[in-house]
Amino acid sequence: SPGMEVEGRPAQPYRVIAFQGDGRAGVYSSHNQDGKQ
Repeated sequence: SPGMEVEGRPAQPYRVIAFQGDGRAGVYSSHNQDGKQ
């Protein structure tokens, strides 16, 4: 997760989830997927 990087180790992929007012959720953005943002 952001701010938890360890020098010498690759960043782990993660997704940002958005929640709608009606309770639905979905992926807002993905990061470090195959080294890309």
